[in-house]
Amino acid sequence: MDSTKWFVAGTIVVTIALLGVLVAFNKPPAPQPGESLSDDLWQEIVQSPTHERGDKDNEVTIVEFADLQCPACAQSYPALESYLVENPDVHYIWHHFPLSQHQYAQIAAKAAEVSDGKFFEMVGKLFLNQSEWSGGGSITEIFAGYAEELGLDREQFIVDFESATDDDIMANSALGERVGVNATPTFFVNKLHLDGVPQSTGEWQQVVDSVLNKDSSSDTEPTQD
Repeated sequence: MDSTKWFVAGTIVVTIALLGVLVAFNKPPAPQPGESLSDDLWQEIVQSPTHERGDKDNEVTIVEFADLQCPACAQSYPALESYLVENPDVHYIWHHFPLSQHQYAQIAAKAAEVSDGKFFEMVGKLFLNQSEWSGGGSITEIFAGYAEELGLDREQFIVDFESATDDDIMANSALGERVGVNATPTFFVNKLHLDGVPQSTGEWQQVVDSVLNKDSSSDTEPTQD
């Protein structure tokens, strides 16, 4: 191999190595459990859920405050949904937290609320098709189409959607403000605020394992006389 070919090959190797270093440095830190809520605030958010799934007596409870028009919420949805499907006994609670800068977040929340018996299925539809409805247009018809795809009566959905109030949604938002939520998605796992947003089922498992280890450590700490 002549010197020119050696130079080109060397340049490629160095470039690949540099790219690897840049990727490593730019990778966001893994989500970690952070500060703990007070017992009173934790009880407030777990005892008055509007929507929940899993086993209430499970050792793990995940609480999410989310905005259906929030791109970051939509991005994080598949990983959490996969984790919950793989771990169906995990207790999961959803609270609405529509942000003021998202024009259609509140009416999307209303669409989920009136999806009789299909709340979480509608949440999935809204996240996975966020780009279709978040620009406006015939939103009622778009949402009614999702309802029909989920096996709901289209006309009844429209009637319920157009007559629904925002009371539960606003109550969720007020609750979020009381526990310090100021962005979406915000997660709490067993009282602990989650710093960061898991983007894979593996990251969710790491978070849960870390929280359970913390819980176990706190249970075994000796008491001071």
